Amino acid sequence: MTDYRHLRTRNSLIVLFLVIYLAAPQTSAGIETNGFGPPPGRPEFAWRVQQLMARGDGESADKLLKQVDPEHLNARQLEWFYHIQCYASVGVKAYLRATQHCTRSINNSGAFWHDFVNRGAAHAMLGDYDQAIIDYRSAIRRGGDHAQLTRVILAIQKEQAKQAAIDR
Repeated sequence: MTDYRHLRTRNSLIVLFLVIYLAAPQTSAGIETNGFGPPPGRPEFAWRVQQLMARGDGESADKLLKQVDPEHLNARQLEWFYHIQCYASVGVKAYLRATQHCTRSINNSGAFWHDFVNRGAAHAMLGDYDQAIIDYRSAIRRGGDHAQLTRVILAIQKEQAKQAAIDR
C-alpha cells in the first residue's frame, strides 16, 4: 500500500501534480512514427511498449516487457530494454520498481537523461524529495528541459520548506 503521509497539505498535492505532469513518465523519443513501425534504431518491443503506454494500457505494456528475454538482446537493445522498463514502471505507478529499473538503466549506460527524470518522479512519489531533486538536476546536466525541471525542483524545495516549518 502506498504511504501518502508526506502529502499533508494542499501544496503537497500541487507538488505531486507538478511531478506527474511536468516530469514523468518520460521516454527518450516521442512515439510518433510514419505509421509503419518503429523509428530507425528503436527496437520493436520498445516502440510497442511506448504505443501501449500512450494509449493508457500499462497492463499490456508490462506483459509485453515480461516476454522480452534480456539474454537475447544486443548491447543497444539492452539499453532500450532497461530504459523502457524504467519508463513503463513509472507509467503504471510502480514507483519502487521504477527506482530499481531506472537505476539499472542509468548504471547500464546512462544514455537516456529521461531515466533520471523518471527515477526522480518515482522518488518524489515515494516521498524522497531530496533524491528526486538530485535526479532532476542530473537530468538537466544531461540535456533535460532545464526550465521545466527547474520549476519542478523549485516547487519541491518550496514544499520541503513548508513541511519543515510545520514539523518544528
